[in-house]
Amino acid sequence: MVHGNYLFTLLLVSYNFSIEGATRVASLYSFCAVVVGSILGAVVIKLRRLKHVILAGILLWFVGGGLIYHYRGGSGSKSGIIGGEIVIGTAAGFFSWPTLIMIQTAARHQYVGVLISLVFTVNSIGQAFGNCVSGAIWSQRLFDELKKNLAPFNNATLASSVYAAPLFVVPEYVIGSPERDAIIASYRYMQRILTITAICIVVVMFILALFLHNPLLSGQQTQPEAEGEDAAAQARELQKLQDEAK
Repeated sequence: MVHGNYLFTLLLVSYNFSIEGATRVASLYSFCAVVVGSILGAVVIKLRRLKHVILAGILLWFVGGGLIYHYRGGSGSKSGIIGGEIVIGTAAGFFSWPTLIMIQTAARHQYVGVLISLVFTVNSIGQAFGNCVSGAIWSQRLFDELKKNLAPFNNATLASSVYAAPLFVVPEYVIGSPERDAIIASYRYMQRILTITAICIVVVMFILALFLHNPLLSGQQTQPEAEGEDAAAQARELQKLQDEAK
């Protein structure tokens, strides 16, 4: 979630949430992902298939991203951003945990531990990439946007003050004042760029998800397909040893 790194600041500046309210809204994503993932586990026991669940979660993310894009700032957009965070958190519950399970089904039993560690390593790399992208966009675009929108007020230090300490400077200007409107416009622009970037990344994820296998999950410790591959590999190794002995 690219915009998530700056969600708390956006909630305080653009939406005029209190600190308590912004904290709750910023936690909705993780809360919904865990709750939905837990409930989905019982559903998957009956479905025995995961690919369609993953694809549905990614598609649901587009809906949440659209809500966050549409409701960008202003007190009237509070319900929109809350709904967007709930939808995105729900989407994360649909594709995060099922993806981890599906990856494990493709591995032989002795390689599951290595594969899980690889998954979390790649996940950390992806988070670092998202942080780099959002940080670059925020640092390169926000200050220039603030300077442009606050230029009519003939205050040479206002843009730099807002950029350096938005949580302290912005509350000095009430909602509806020209300065606050200009500041909100700058942060709305940043939210727009971050959301579009996130949606573009999710498009790539959706395309890759189309190529996932869709095995029927069994009640065994190891998937029959993986066991078959393991038995075949052992047979080939045994045959090789016999040939060498001859």
